[in-house]
Amino acid sequence: MKWIVGTFLAVLIASISLIAAPGHAACMVMTNFGPAPDFDCDGIIDEFDNCPGIANSEQRDMDRDRIGDACDSLLEEIIVNPDGNLKQGEIAHLTVRMINSQPGPISEITVRVANKELGIDAEQRVAYIPQGEMAVVDFWLRIPKCARAKAYDLSVTASSGGVLESQRERIIVQSSDACGTADGPLDTTVINVFNRIDVDHGENAIIPISIMNLGDSSATYDLGVQSPGTWRIDPAPRMTLVAGHGDEVYLYIEGGNAGPYTIQLTITSGDQTTVVPIDVYVRSPRAEPAVFPGLWVLQGIFIIILLALIIIAIVIVLRKSGRHDRHDSTDSARISETPHKPRKRVAVEDAEKKVETYY
Repeated sequence: MKWIVGTFLAVLIASISLIAAPGHAACMVMTNFGPAPDFDCDGIIDEFDNCPGIANSEQRDMDRDRIGDACDSLLEEIIVNPDGNLKQGEIAHLTVRMINSQPGPISEITVRVANKELGIDAEQRVAYIPQGEMAVVDFWLRIPKCARAKAYDLSVTASSGGVLESQRERIIVQSSDACGTADGPLDTTVINVFNRIDVDHGENAIIPISIMNLGDSSATYDLGVQSPGTWRIDPAPRMTLVAGHGDEVYLYIEGGNAGPYTIQLTITSGDQTTVVPIDVYVRSPRAEPAVFPGLWVLQGIFIIILLALIIIAIVIVLRKSGRHDRHDSTDSARISETPHKPRKRVAVEDAEKKVETYY
């Protein structure tokens, strides 16, 4: 009787609390400890629901982050290079990774990065992301040369079909001597190159060099290398890029003496020149195992001796087999040539006829 009264009071109190809390769902789930609230009415109580605000009875969690796929954000990760610390006039590389954790595909996604104070407002579109797949969007953002040195929040939004998700990514702008200088083609150029590479002694190292022109007009770039060894750039040491486009060339350098050294990659466009240092480490040649010069001679002698022993063994076996055959034939001949001795005849006289009487 007591448990009935207790259950009744629990239901009554829960009902009153639901009525007193506007906007809360009226769904309840009966448990061993009485009724429990279920905000999204999906049959999973709020305490154990990995997405209590949206109905998801299957509790799907593809990325295993303990947040149901129905509540997962489309904006999975935002990366700013170099490390979120940028200098005045520098170009930042911002990467937005999106994962579709929804039960179906998502189409026509618009990704936007903006900061009014820095004058940044860039937008890109992704046509289609299948269910469970990832899409990556890259932005190149230029920090104004005279921007105030402080922290800024970039607003990153993704929208599709009226659904809007937004995150903020903080960057820190540091002061430099760029403020007040005239703009040149290299101020709107992005150069990507490895700053360190290892190469074996006597081998060629291949270093890709990627250049992107983010300016408003075409630009020509001349590449050169200061290196103690031989080098070449393929397909050519000169690149001409239209606005908004990029290209890639390859630097071939030959590994000289073992040890580290640094080469200088120079890129010139108009009146501007930039130098990119590249550290090269030449690995020592690997020592080959010592080989006895007459080893092949010894191997040949060993094979000859082995063959000779095999032949001798065969000859001995054949000779023994021949001797046995000759002994068998001689014994047979001796037996056949031996004359038969005549049998002796013994005369037997009748005892009755030959009786002698002695007196």
